[in-house]
Amino acid sequence: MNEYEHRHIADVKRIREVIGKNGRHVSLPTAAGIWEDYSDMLAAGWLSLPEDDEQLWLIIEKDVNRLSGY
Repeated sequence: MNEYEHRHIADVKRIREVIGKNGRHVSLPTAAGIWEDYSDMLAAGWLSLPEDDEQLWLIIEKDVNRLSGY
């Protein structure tokens, strides 16, 4: 199996890490999809992540919880 590749793989790994720190677990493709959906909602390409992990979590928490069934 090939390793998951993404144009913004460092961002995707950070998103997954922040999700993990908050007690949830998602795959790399799911983490990428969460940020892609958020960026699309703002009619943008891939948005830069906030520098602060807590701010990132505030942005993605609702989608992560929805996907995780919380």
